Amino acid sequence: MWTPDTAITEPQHNDDSRLIKSSAEFVAGFVPPDYVVVGLLQRRFLYSNTGQTGAGKTAVTLRLAASTAQGTTFAGRETKKCRVLYAAAENPDDVRMRWIAPRAAYGFDTDTIELYFTEGRFTISKMATQLRAEAEKRGGEFGLVVIDTGPAFFEGDDENSRAQMGAHAAKLAQAMGWKLFSGEPNKMRAKRCVDALKRAKLIKETRTGRWQLTPEGSKVLKGETDDKNAVTVATAKMLQP
Repeated sequence: MWTPDTAITEPQHNDDSRLIKSSAEFVAGFVPPDYVVVGLLQRRFLYSNTGQTGAGKTAVTLRLAASTAQGTTFAGRETKKCRVLYAAAENPDDVRMRWIAPRAAYGFDTDTIELYFTEGRFTISKMATQLRAEAEKRGGEFGLVVIDTGPAFFEGDDENSRAQMGAHAAKLAQAMGWKLFSGEPNKMRAKRCVDALKRAKLIKETRTGRWQLTPEGSKVLKGETDDKNAVTVATAKMLQP
């Protein structure tokens, strides 16, 4: 989603700016994977499932959602049972039919399974607060969120724009309260998130070593003062010396 930035950046005024690290320092940044589907899908990661129309994307993701909500195997892999949210934006009637039909084969009860849905398209940037509030009423964070489909929620005008697609991914994460790095256990994960925002040219570092929105960042995140500050300022503060 973001391509590496090969430009040489201005050195930061802290130990994280060092290019050479010892073996101990290098392995200290390791964060063990937290899998939803063991060996395949990790929590707090964004994955894209692409394919031609009619290739079976919805069938696969519904099966994934059902398996994860039950804690049963998916494609021969162990899953970690969690609450699931499925955003049926593009064709909710089709998703509804596909969800009802295989109940017996999947072995679940639609009245009790911990899988929730949103129906139809809506503007993520305008509804993020309501989504998070409703998620809290439903029991809190979802372990897996399926967006069907991502383009249905795109608020930009150029899907080939790296900055706009970066902001699109951020908005999807923010809507679930993740803010890209919510709940991250250490500075290493937070730093990776800041690096992603830098590569998307949504934030830049000042001479004092702090972060601020770029003009492009202000443009693509306009109207989201609270979320915008959470994505940039709050994370940046975690990285200050």
